[in-house]
Amino acid sequence: FMKNITLFSSATRLLFCAICLALLSTTTTFAQSADDYIKQAKEAPYKSKERFDLYMKAAELGNAEAMYEVGESYNYGEGVQEDYKMAEKYYLSAAYKGYGRAYLPLALLYQYSLDNKNEAIYWFKKYVDYAYAETGEPSHAALNSLRELGVYYHPGDNSASSNPQQTQTQTQTQ
Repeated sequence: FMKNITLFSSATRLLFCAICLALLSTTTTFAQSADDYIKQAKEAPYKSKERFDLYMKAAELGNAEAMYEVGESYNYGEGVQEDYKMAEKYYLSAAYKGYGRAYLPLALLYQYSLDNKNEAIYWFKKYVDYAYAETGEPSHAALNSLRELGVYYHPGDNSASSNPQQTQTQTQTQ
């Protein structure tokens, strides 16, 4: 009787080990990289929950592009409810990883949604530098935004949206 129990126990142990190995190899087979998730996300319907979830998986793996896309989703409500603080979190994560495309929406988020002009100026400057490094030309949109923010701090000065002829006349008379 004891001989059968020992044999059964060995067979059970072998079966258990075989099942564990099969599960481990299956898990490894299905592990995806951030690039795989991003590729799938780009194929998913725009503004869908599926697209958001795939970008979130890639972001959790530390991918800066995915962090930017998750920030975009929170900022504009692509597959999730708008949440400017969450948008800030993911834009900042991407920006701190050096993902330059995150600088401009982060600056705009600070300027218009989070009302933090100092942070907006910082990120507009970062975007101007990034755009110049990428294209050899400054970003006119970012430069105009910086000018507008300058007017915020110096309200007596003319803004870019004021009458250009009036601005030119004032400059010539000074």
